[in-house]
Amino acid sequence: MHTPFQPSEQVWATLEAMNEASHRGQPFFFILDFELQEGIFVLEPLQHHDGSLFFDFPTAKTPDPIGLKGKLTLTPSPEAPERYAERFDIIHQGLMRGDSFLTNLTIRTPIETEASLADIYLSSEATYRVLLPGRFVSFSPECFVKLQGDELATHPMKGTIDARILDAAEKLRADYKEGCEHHTIVDLMRNDLSRVAEGVHVRRFKYLTELHTSSGPLLQMSSEVVG
Repeated sequence: MHTPFQPSEQVWATLEAMNEASHRGQPFFFILDFELQEGIFVLEPLQHHDGSLFFDFPTAKTPDPIGLKGKLTLTPSPEAPERYAERFDIIHQGLMRGDSFLTNLTIRTPIETEASLADIYLSSEATYRVLLPGRFVSFSPECFVKLQGDELATHPMKGTIDARILDAAEKLRADYKEGCEHHTIVDLMRNDLSRVAEGVHVRRFKYLTELHTSSGPLLQMSSEVVG
């Protein structure tokens, strides 16, 4: 049976610092690892920037790191399709048993490149970018939650298709598998927002955004849930 991760003392300290800063109305930046063993907390990161952390969001941005910006060569080495199929079957069996409503099957994939983490950070055109020097670079088009005044919003993003396919938008919206996944995540986000907000509803459903990646343009399906 799966045992949930027990947060470390460092993580509890990070959470406490986040709560205190929130009560004071002070901006902060935080990172928690998936296993809840490591927490990073930076208070007023734009006023006290020391180069230990870089980020670029639509509403806030640190100075850029030293690196090269341009087209990069990234060579991934994904695992064999047969091994992936074994993992997929395990997930599918669990879903059929009712162990989970929605599961993301993610795998570490080795990537060869001559670029540095700073180069990758600078060359990415993602809406949200983070660089922890010597550790990792992360980038995403998706905003988890957004608070404006007393309105709380989330934009769950599930459903992807190659934008170059003929009638890609219509095919994505009509796809049964993608539709099931999207309905599930929207329902989960409605439930989550209802814990802390009133009048929760779906303002926009299955709207599409075009993303430009190194492998070509993609259409991504999102919804907007507000309360």
